[in-house]
Parts: sequence; structure tokens; C-alpha cells
Amino acid sequence: MKNAEIHLSYFKQGTDLSGHLEHAGNVPAGLESHAESLEAAAKQLRAIQTVVTGQPVEIYADTHYIAINGPDAVIDRLLAEGLAEPHECDGEEDFEEDELLSAAEPE
Repeated sequence: MKNAEIHLSYFKQGTDLSGHLEHAGNVPAGLESHAESLEAAAKQLRAIQTVVTGQPVEIYADTHYIAINGPDAVIDRLLAEGLAEPHECDGEEDFEEDELLSAAEPE
């Protein structure tokens, strides 16, 4: 079992939009830039979904942090496809039950 971190392209809705507006210099371009960022995050999540569906993985999601734990082959694929980043831990990290979801269990 391995762990990795999932980094999405957003942090806080107001802060993120403000950054896009400031960088773009005008409202329409800032809104478009922010929308593209959110679309990229959605694409990343759907790609992760494809890799983990039916696999014994767990995701820990906290305010500004997402970790994923699963079989070496699954995590290695996420890393190889740029969908996750390496995470430095021993593979036995305990996640909080209320913030933990398993992809192998149906909703």
C-alpha cells in the first residue's frame, strides 16, 4: 500500500477568483481563467475516478489537503499520469473515519 497527495487547482472560492481577476486584469478574462481552472480540476477528478473505481483505495480529505491510500499499482499509475504527487509517510497513516471514503465500497 502506498500514499499520495492529490493537488487540485483551487484553494478558496473568493481568494481563487480574486487571484484570477487580478492576474487577468479584467472581469471577463478573470472569470474565464477561473472557470478553466475549475474545469481542469474536474477533469483531474474524473481521471482519478477512472483509475480508482473498484479498487481498494481510501481518500482522506481535509480543509486544504487530500491524501489517497491504495495498492502500489494504483498509486503508481496516479503518479505516472500526473494525477497525484508523492506523499512522504510509512503507508500506515491513520485517517479520521469521518473524513475517509473508500472507492471499493458502493455508496
